[in-house]
Amino acid sequence: MIGYCETAVSFGAEVVPIRVEASTRPGKPKFHLIGLGDNAVRESRERISAALASAQFEVPDQILINLAPADVKKTGSGLELAMAWAVLTASKQVQALPSTWVFGELSLDGELKPVRGLAGLVSRAAVDGINRVIVPIENEEEALLVDGVEVLGVASLSELASILQGDIPSSQKRESDDLQIDYSHLGFEDVVGQDRAKRAFEIAACGGHNLLLIGPPGCGKSMLAERLPSLLPPLRREERLAIAQIASAVGESIAEYLSGRRPFRSPHHVISEVGLIGGGADLRPGEVSLAHCGVLFLDEFPEFARRTIESLRAPLETRQVTITRAIGSTTYPAAFQLVAAMNPCPCGRFAMKANRCRCTRYEIAKYLKKLSQPILERIDLHVEAEPVSLWDSQRPILSNDEACRREEERRERVRLGVEIQIERQQYQNARLPFEQLDPALTRDSRVLVNQFSRNQLLSARGLVRLLRVSRTIADLDASALIEEEHVLEARTFQALERMWNYIEGRAM
Repeated sequence: MIGYCETAVSFGAEVVPIRVEASTRPGKPKFHLIGLGDNAVRESRERISAALASAQFEVPDQILINLAPADVKKTGSGLELAMAWAVLTASKQVQALPSTWVFGELSLDGELKPVRGLAGLVSRAAVDGINRVIVPIENEEEALLVDGVEVLGVASLSELASILQGDIPSSQKRESDDLQIDYSHLGFEDVVGQDRAKRAFEIAACGGHNLLLIGPPGCGKSMLAERLPSLLPPLRREERLAIAQIASAVGESIAEYLSGRRPFRSPHHVISEVGLIGGGADLRPGEVSLAHCGVLFLDEFPEFARRTIESLRAPLETRQVTITRAIGSTTYPAAFQLVAAMNPCPCGRFAMKANRCRCTRYEIAKYLKKLSQPILERIDLHVEAEPVSLWDSQRPILSNDEACRREEERRERVRLGVEIQIERQQYQNARLPFEQLDPALTRDSRVLVNQFSRNQLLSARGLVRLLRVSRTIADLDASALIEEEHVLEARTFQALERMWNYIEGRAM
C-alpha cells in the first residue's frame, strides 16, 4: 500500500514543499529511505521505528519512504513526524491528512521535539492555501504568528492520533497584539549625566537614524547603546513573524521576540564578514539579519576588519542582504538600526580634561581613516559621550520617581513622533528623500542650509542627512515645518568634524 503526508523544508530563506510517500509490505524487516536526505534525515529510520512501537502502533515489516521532489536536498529532523504518519497511512492504521502540513522531530518514546525555522514554513503553508499545520507543542506560539492557517500543536505521535480520531479535543490559542514590555532594567532612568547622548538616542529612536558614539573608555557608550530598544515601540505582529523566521532558522530562542521586545545584537569586533552578513555552506543568516527590526551595536567600530565594515554598505541602503553561493542564492531582510561606538583616538583620551592625549595628529588621522567616508555618510548622528566622574556616578541628580517620569515622557515623545511619520509618509525619516524634505523648510532654515552648502561644509549626502535629522527633531516638537532651531540642533550632532578640524590644524 502507498501512503503520503505533506510537509516542507527550508533552503536558506526559501521554503520547498515536500511530499512524503511511504510503501509498506510484509517480509523480512527492511527500512529504506530515498530522496536526497542528509545524515540527520537518514538517521530518522531508527527513531521512527522506535516511536511507532512506543506509541502502540504496528511497525510494518518492510518500509520504503520517498521524499519528493527527489532533486532537492532535505536537511534536518523536522520531517520525522510526516514520515511516521505516511507509514501509518500506508499501513491503514490512520487516515491521510489532506491540505495539511506536518512538522516535528520524534524521540524514541514518540514525544515530539521542536524544529527550527517553523515560522517560515508555516508562512509558506498559508501562502500555498494549506488549511492546517500540525506542529510540536513547543512551536505552537511561534506558528500562531501566521494568519490564514489553522495551527494544531501536539506533544506526541499518539496524542496526534487521538485528536484526529476525536478522542481528545483540540484547542488553539491566538496571542494578543496588546503587548506590555517591562523596560525597568533597560531604560535611561539609571544613567547619570550624558544629556547630549540621551537626546541623540531619542532622536535616533524617533527617526530610525543610525548613530555613532564617540567617547573615552568607560564613559558608558555600551550602557547607552543597550538602552536604545527601551525607546523603540514594541514589535508589530508582522515584525515578530519576520524575526521569528530568522532566529528560529539558526536555532536561537524567540521567546523575547514573541513578547514584542526588539532584537539587540552586539557581535565582537573579531567577527568575520560571513558572520556579520551571512553565508556559509548552509546560507545561514548573519548578525545584520538577526538584528532585523532591532539594533545592531558594533563596539570598538574601527577595530572591525575593513572588509567587514565595508560589507555593511549594501544592507544599510537596501535594508536586505542577498547571499549567493555555489549551492544557490537567498535573500534575508536586514532593516536594522546601526549603533556604533569608538574611542576618539588610539589611546582614548582625546579632549579629556585630565589624562591629556599623547597621540599625534598622524596617529589620530590613521585611526579615524579606518572608517571610510561612504560608511560614515550612512550614519546620521555623530555624538560625543562625555566621561562621568566616579563621584557623580554615585550621586544621582534626580530622584528615582523623577527619573522614571522623564523617561516615560521621552518614550511618549518618541511614540508620537513615530506616529506622525507613519501617518505622513508610511515610514521613518531615516529613509526620506530630499524631494520630501525640501518643501518642509521655512525661509530662515532654508537660508541656513544654503549657507552650509555655499561654505562647502556639507556634501550632498551630508546635507540630506542633516535635513533628515532636522525633520525628526521637528516631529519631536510636533512641528509641521523644519525651523531654524531644528537645523541648528541637528548640526551639533557632527562630532567627527571637530576631531578632523584638530587634525587638519583648523580652529577647534
